[in-house]
Amino acid sequence: MTSITFAFLLAAVIVVSGKVLGPRTNTKRFPFSKRSEVLAREDLPEELRRELEREDFCEEILGCFSNSEPYNQPSSERPSSILYLPDSAADIATEFRLFCPGHTDEPVIIKTSTFKDWKIADSCFNASAKTVFIIHGFNGGNAEWPLRMKNALINKENANVFVVDWTNGASPSWWYGIYTYEKAVANTRMVGADIGYFIQQLMDATKVDPKMIHLVGHSLGAHTAGYAGEWVLRNATKLIGRISGLDPAGPLFNGVHALVRLGREDAEFVDVIHTNHAPNRFEGYGIKETVGHFDFYPNGGEDQTGCVTASEAYLQIFSSLSSDPLTCSHSRAYELFTASIEEPECKFKSVQCENLDQVASDTCGTCEENCVSMGYYSVNHKSLAQKDSSIIFHLKTTGEDPYCLDKQSK
Repeated sequence: MTSITFAFLLAAVIVVSGKVLGPRTNTKRFPFSKRSEVLAREDLPEELRRELEREDFCEEILGCFSNSEPYNQPSSERPSSILYLPDSAADIATEFRLFCPGHTDEPVIIKTSTFKDWKIADSCFNASAKTVFIIHGFNGGNAEWPLRMKNALINKENANVFVVDWTNGASPSWWYGIYTYEKAVANTRMVGADIGYFIQQLMDATKVDPKMIHLVGHSLGAHTAGYAGEWVLRNATKLIGRISGLDPAGPLFNGVHALVRLGREDAEFVDVIHTNHAPNRFEGYGIKETVGHFDFYPNGGEDQTGCVTASEAYLQIFSSLSSDPLTCSHSRAYELFTASIEEPECKFKSVQCENLDQVASDTCGTCEENCVSMGYYSVNHKSLAQKDSSIIFHLKTTGEDPYCLDKQSK
């Protein structure tokens, strides 16, 4: 199947089923809307026209957001016709849902705007414990995986866990004919700043050590975590301890400047699991390039064991119209990370590779006793990390939870 045919097939799938990028809301949907086409509509409300024509947007505390360089580069990935500025923090209304040991069912819900009203001393928050923020991706506000990961973290670490809910900024919908994946991409910047400001307030109020802060983000949530880490560094002059990027989103992020995506500069240690990268945005949801200190490519990082390939996925969608099998590989990243917490006997032993060509050809060799663990415990090997380059790792997994080939004791 040629790439042109494949791209046409994907566009047809989205129009017919509405299942690849979100629930169907309009049979005329296409995945990457053009702002210029919307602006040309004569029936466009003047308020919306001004919204689309603006070139920058500022929040009093969170800062200013612009579509100038580097956010509009490269033009092949981010043409000006599909670039949008984020919604306001008030409109997105990001919630931070705190779970702690002994309080795993009913969270304390906090917002940056209500942080000062939160009686921290009377809550379950423990400033001396590890603090983890779990950030969902596009259309992931109702996902179950953050709750499973939350339980695993509390059971393993007695950690404070904030499940970040930015549903209003991440949900697919139609906005005067604009498909909002692009809008959700823009909103990651605002949500990242909001998380960064929340962390700054938390550090000021509790003296929590930034090295004890760990952000975990899936897809768009991974880049959101990167923006949060960068915001804390720029505004609080502190570098948070760790960011784990779980198959960071590829569409509109491939080949962009490091400031525009998750990068090594955003935390002391950045580990990334790639499970659904592809040569173009029509064949996979994840980013291919290395962006962390450690970049893991299980099963080659493209199609995961137990999941169908991209071309098979579209044929299944056409035949059943019942589900989106393409997300199987994309979601495997958070399943692997969670399994690495829940199953201490699963080491997810990974071998170092010289380049991505070795990953693709499965010629990275063996590691014997010098293997590095993928997932939660990869931080145990962070002394190997390099400041200016990524270390690439490859491993194989099974297709069933907990996915590890080895079950040796830790």
